[in-house]
Amino acid sequence: MMLSDDYRAAKTALSIALSVAWRKVEFAPKTKTRVDILVRRTDFRSDPANYIDGILDAVSEAIGVDDRYFAMSLDWEESIVGGIVLEVSQ
Repeated sequence: MMLSDDYRAAKTALSIALSVAWRKVEFAPKTKTRVDILVRRTDFRSDPANYIDGILDAVSEAIGVDDRYFAMSLDWEESIVGGIVLEVSQ
């Protein structure tokens, strides 16, 4: 699959931000990991399901857990300011 430069840049930026935010947290590399994603939508032009792969890849890179160990949930809400909220637990 060909990924756009914007997609790669966004995924890398998210991975770096998560690595910094979770730098003092240790995750077991081969343990079931719960990832809850809340997408804040400013409009209905985008589909929250399209964000899943990039977000999970960024989380995987940031915490050192292969995404095959992820159990995830996805939800969305309308918001004036767009963004995502992540909760990761083992």
